[in-house]
Amino acid sequence: MPFSTIRKGGTVLYLIGLGLNDEKDISQKGLELAREAELAYMESYTNLWHGDMKKLEKLIGKPVKLLGRADVEESGELLDKAKKNKVCLLIPGDPLAATTHIEMFIQAKKAGIRCEVVHAGSIFTAVAETGLQLYKFGEAITIPFPEGKWQPVGWYSKIVRNHESGLHTLVLLDIKNDKKESKAMSISEALDIIKELDKKKLLEKPVVACSRLGSEKQKIAYGMESELKKKLGKDDTPAVLIIPGVLHFKEEECLELYWIGKKPMKHEAEEETDNEPEKNEESDDTEKEESGEDGTGTEERDEEMAAAD
Repeated sequence: MPFSTIRKGGTVLYLIGLGLNDEKDISQKGLELAREAELAYMESYTNLWHGDMKKLEKLIGKPVKLLGRADVEESGELLDKAKKNKVCLLIPGDPLAATTHIEMFIQAKKAGIRCEVVHAGSIFTAVAETGLQLYKFGEAITIPFPEGKWQPVGWYSKIVRNHESGLHTLVLLDIKNDKKESKAMSISEALDIIKELDKKKLLEKPVVACSRLGSEKQKIAYGMESELKKKLGKDDTPAVLIIPGVLHFKEEECLELYWIGKKPMKHEAEEETDNEPEKNEESDDTEKEESGEDGTGTEERDEEMAAAD
């Protein structure tokens, strides 16, 4: 169905990003379209949202129905409603950062429903505040909560592959936020899980930890595993880790601003090297000429001996 024909209909599905932290992070465009919608929904399972629902409802002028994973991915309620009404789905972060929402986008298009996306702040760009350059990140991974004896480990090989290619790895930490339970993996829990699998000893070097990015309570820390566990507690969620790859000198300079704990040995060694007295280049060249290390001294002596004969 041509796009122009779809736009003439009164039905629409807006996928609106709420940004990183609270109701203040929604864009002006997102706010206007949410007000225009007849029905408003919000999904709560792909991220922890620290906003105030009552304030959000007051901003958009209507009640917001909270949806879990099954409501969005299995019930079909949203698409059914969007066939007859203007519907908005409010999504923490950016609407298409989670793969579940691109599936809804595809299905809406196939059903002939007009679907518009309003992008917003995302963890995938907010981590640039660490100083690490976004184009130097490899494949992002998620560490899931273990469930009984079930504990996927394939994500570790992706970290190793990124590291061997000199690329940084953004490590997303699992979130459970549904009717049964609400919890988010902490930095300490994630580090313990990585350590169990860390045959390449990646945690023997400094890593980056971030929590609540985009909020007044955000934390960014760069340091060794033990220090990060002290700095970021169970309440510092949602959180992510970054396993650095090869660092540009500007990346190093910015990361130093977030360093915690004892100064690493390599930095102390660099300072010692910097404090060594500079050698006199002219004196060094003279010594080479006299000793014949550069070849010229030997040739001149050979010519003098030949002339004497």
